[in-house]
Amino acid sequence: MIKFFRKIRQNLLMENLPTRQAGKTSKYFKYAIGEIVLVVIGILIALSINNWNENRKIKKENYLLSKRLLDEVNKNMASLEISFIRLEKIDTSTIQALSLMTEEYKTVNSVLIDSLIYNILITPNNNFYTSVLNEALSTGKVSLFDNDSLKQIIYNIPTSISKIEESEKGIDVDINQNLVPFFYENISLRTIDSKFSEFGKKIGVSNLKSSDNRIILTSRKFENILDNKYYLSQRLLSKYIVLKKDFVKLHRLLLNNLKND
Repeated sequence: MIKFFRKIRQNLLMENLPTRQAGKTSKYFKYAIGEIVLVVIGILIALSINNWNENRKIKKENYLLSKRLLDEVNKNMASLEISFIRLEKIDTSTIQALSLMTEEYKTVNSVLIDSLIYNILITPNNNFYTSVLNEALSTGKVSLFDNDSLKQIIYNIPTSISKIEESEKGIDVDINQNLVPFFYENISLRTIDSKFSEFGKKIGVSNLKSSDNRIILTSRKFENILDNKYYLSQRLLSKYIVLKKDFVKLHRLLLNNLKND
């Protein structure tokens, strides 16, 4: 169509008859205007097609990112549930050990004390899956989502994870600087490991003079260590709860986003 108008315009310019100059000029402008209109329409159509392709591309990236994030969230939720169980085991053992603190330590079952000590030494470290989340944040792909609540929860989760890692590190430091050194001086860890550790059979029992691990139930220092350990665990538990709520919300929003796409 554009070539047709261009040919007509060339023919009109080549004709120089004076008597028809005005009429031909008028016709030329009409055809020129028609050609301009067609060019504009062509540009608008091209832009519309380009926008459609871009929107389709964004929608596809949005879907794939949502799916990958959902898979990662499912892994983190499963891992976090294990952390809840582990932390509950630590806290239960800590509270029970505190309840057994007494000068009459020989009245307490020795195997029970050994098992509580073994559980109290457990560290609540959690390795979160964050590769997809970090990618979405570092590349700016989070902006692909239209849902502001979805974007906000994605922005919030790294902070929640960071707080948990900080608390877990604090518990590790407390165990290594306070609890373990105390045990080194006051009980037989080999006796405990031989009973409850997965390497117990290889470790075997000690050939040294028998040690009554129950003696620590009379120690004020041990009581204080347990008290502080429980406090740190409860702080960590509160952060686990916050992160779990974030994961549950993110899981729901991602599912909705996938359904809408």
